[in-house]
Amino acid sequence: MAQLLGHTRTRVTSRHALITQDTLNFLPAVGLVKSRLATLLSSGLGSKFFSGLLLFEADGAATLPESGTETFLYVLAGGCTVDAGPAQVKRIAPGGYLYIPAHHSCILSGAEAETQILIVQKAYRALPDIFSPRMIVGRGGQVQPQPYQGDPDTRIQPFLPDEPGFDMAVALFTFQPGASFPGAGVHGAEHGLFFLQGQGICRLDDSWYPVKDGDAVWAAPLCPQWFVATGKTPAQFLLFRESNRMPEVV
Repeated sequence: MAQLLGHTRTRVTSRHALITQDTLNFLPAVGLVKSRLATLLSSGLGSKFFSGLLLFEADGAATLPESGTETFLYVLAGGCTVDAGPAQVKRIAPGGYLYIPAHHSCILSGAEAETQILIVQKAYRALPDIFSPRMIVGRGGQVQPQPYQGDPDTRIQPFLPDEPGFDMAVALFTFQPGASFPGAGVHGAEHGLFFLQGQGICRLDDSWYPVKDGDAVWAAPLCPQWFVATGKTPAQFLLFRESNRMPEVV
């Protein structure tokens, strides 16, 4: 049923955004075969990141060419084969993730029908005398959850190493019902979130938004942000941000 007068929870401002599933448009793009891409975050918001959802038909494929862009993929549903070079051919399923360093190519193929993958990309910021990051393939269940800031009801699972070569951090947060961040946070790096399950309230600047699975959130640098899980089931989201780099001076 069409929403009355075009109502949506999607909100876009100069310093934050909430993108909801009802406003997504899945479109064809170069390199996609029997698959389409919906944009969640992009430079149009002022973000250094691009993120989107890849939706595949049966036997769909996607080619990610070699470039100065690093890529993180997280399988939301279905599965596909990843070919990232010699000895780097793997099948990834829901909960599986893949980090592809800059200047590496990757082909996704043999997708199951309705496979959905979250893609996050950013131009890699190399440092002198620091080795470039390596490719990483993993599953969320292989990463031990740790209490976040000492709270056992809020747990974090980092998916990428905290090493100088990595300039991107990606982590899975899990909040038990009623759990929250201890207070509003203000960060020097922008943050992107994608909600995997549950629901809650997210503060961005001076606005409080109801959020749920399938929502994407963007917060600009120094944008106050906070979250509390509501409902009767745990809330989970993937968070990505720049890491191990000083802010750029312009």
